[in-house]
Amino acid sequence: MKIHFKWLYNFFLIIFITLLYTIIIEVVARVSVSLINDNKNYFFYGFNKNLNIEIVDLSEFKFNLNDLNNHNKKSKKIIKDNLNKSKKIIWTFGASMTYGFACGDNSSSWPNELKEIDNSIEVINYSFPSIYSDDSIKILDYEIRKQSKNPDYIFWAHRDEEVLSIIRGIDRNKYRINENISKNNLSKINYIFMRLKKTFEANFISYLILDHAVKKIKKRNNFFPERKNKKFDQKEYTLASLNFELNTNDAIQIAEQKNIKFFIISLFSDDQFSKKNEKNFNYYYNEKINKIKKNRNVTYIDTFALLLPDDKKNYKKFTCENKHYTLMGNKKIAELLYNNLNSN
Repeated sequence: MKIHFKWLYNFFLIIFITLLYTIIIEVVARVSVSLINDNKNYFFYGFNKNLNIEIVDLSEFKFNLNDLNNHNKKSKKIIKDNLNKSKKIIWTFGASMTYGFACGDNSSSWPNELKEIDNSIEVINYSFPSIYSDDSIKILDYEIRKQSKNPDYIFWAHRDEEVLSIIRGIDRNKYRINENISKNNLSKINYIFMRLKKTFEANFISYLILDHAVKKIKKRNNFFPERKNKKFDQKEYTLASLNFELNTNDAIQIAEQKNIKFFIISLFSDDQFSKKNEKNFNYYYNEKINKIKKNRNVTYIDTFALLLPDDKKNYKKFTCENKHYTLMGNKKIAELLYNNLNSN
């Protein structure tokens, strides 16, 4: 009997200490995030079910705190300073093909070359290699709150890298996409883990930080062995394109609220010059673009369609071995975009 009592005592002691440490870590996380972001509402995350947190950049402790009650009620007030700016400001979002500087010392980026064409244009490039629209919508949301001046234009140049959401897993929109998943669609154990994970995400800032850190470590070390040499299927392309559509619509909504003109940019890529009739991600991307154009006030620029026949024949001068843009390629994209910018 004594042995049994001692075992129970030790068990409950471990549970108590674990809970105590969990509470301490969570309190420290809430206080730290609230102080660094100068917003006491972070402390009420989980208690106020209308609050939603997105981690923009953990290394710089950048967070977005959204009140879901006010998500569709944000002010549409136009900052007066925007009306008097001497320069037109463009914010660009994309991955490595927009970030640029991937084809040697003489390379550049098309946002840089766009500035070179017209010094009355100021371009702020928020793109970065190996990111996709999940990352860019968080960056856009963060910067639009923090910057004193709104841009005149947003250039949204995401496409090829959107398949990364398949490799790394649907993250930002996983519950919006899977909202119809029921217990019958999953094994019992997977359903329990999904509900448990959702509970932790909705109530613990410390869990959000830890989960984000683990994902970044996996990304940095390219730790996705289950996807090695595996081709994507139709279902995965459909999910990736839906994820792109949701993020893009969120970005367009931000632009509409701030009276910013929104441009979706399709950058030409090597696979477009081949004559293969392969049903790759571009097929699903084009479906979503047509839907977005039909329902939202955006301008779509397809740089491949704007190339002259001679340029399409000699397209290799625009790209280097890693399928990114040479200086000539970046200049060509900047030229195409600038001509279309003036016509809109």
